[in-house]
Amino acid sequence: MIINEPEDIHIENLEDTLIAQNPDLHFVKGDIKAKFSYETKIHTRNLVMELGAQTRKLLLQKGLI
Repeated sequence: MIINEPEDIHIENLEDTLIAQNPDLHFVKGDIKAKFSYETKIHTRNLVMELGAQTRKLLLQKGLI
């Protein structure tokens, strides 16, 4: 989940944005799938995503999730 999602990140461009912003992590295209976005009561947007096992492990090791 991405909490307090920036305005320029949407379900359609999530994977491309994450790959472009984190070239050192060597994400595999197709391993990140945005599921849905929702707005909280305090008007922040959160985005829920599905990750492949290898990508999840990589993000856990880097402390990003």
